Amino acid sequence: MLKVFYIFFIVYLSLSLSFLCKAADMIHLSTFEYPPEHSRYLPHQGVVSHIIELAFAQSNIKVKWHYYPMSRAFMMAKSGRVDATASYGYSKERIDGMYMSNSIISSATYFYHLKTTEFNWRDIKDLAGLKVGVTNKLNYGDIFNKAIKENVFIIDNAQHDNLNFKKLLAGRIDVFPMTSGIAEYLLMTNFPKGTLEKVTYNKNPIRVYDSFIFFPKSLPKSSSLLASFNQGLKKLHKSGQYQQILSNYHNGDYSTPIAHNNK
Repeated sequence: MLKVFYIFFIVYLSLSLSFLCKAADMIHLSTFEYPPEHSRYLPHQGVVSHIIELAFAQSNIKVKWHYYPMSRAFMMAKSGRVDATASYGYSKERIDGMYMSNSIISSATYFYHLKTTEFNWRDIKDLAGLKVGVTNKLNYGDIFNKAIKENVFIIDNAQHDNLNFKKLLAGRIDVFPMTSGIAEYLLMTNFPKGTLEKVTYNKNPIRVYDSFIFFPKSLPKSSSLLASFNQGLKKLHKSGQYQQILSNYHNGDYSTPIAHNNK
């Protein structure tokens, strides 16, 4: 009887340890504050972070987020100091030495302006003579970049989106391109109540783009993690969970900051 118990105990212990090891699988991803897509202060750390976590969870992989400025977050992954980084649009520079995932989410960039400003555009040349705010190091797409080179409009640079919206509200710029959802969150959380009602955007997008995770080719496990994520994302779509997350996002479920412990 004692021998049977001993065998049972060994089998149980082995299975338990195996489960614990499997449950402890964790990867480290770098990101940056970009609410409501990524933020340590939001439920599930933002809607895109939540999608990523759930996709990896399909393979029993947990995600540990590390926050840095945008450029540094990418370099942390490219140098192999973290397992991957999220989320960014495609560019030739970013794909160099990196694996790129399937699309996590699609977004659109629009020209925001004051409701008191009459603005309409169909061709980029319609912006001729206008003062357009841009945030340094952000990519607004080929059409916009080409117009900058051709001096179609007047560029007014700023270090942060916040500063560009301050300029817009003060009448120092005419329009400002921003991603829908990101812009509204910024206006609701970083400006006085009622500011959002003063601003609108033209419904013609200047850019529609997808966001991706980038994995460094220098790390041996990157190809496996890429496959796990893409498979997990596919499962989220198939189950309907992905669509439910986006519905919750549009209903504002990822837009209310949570209490944060600074310790």
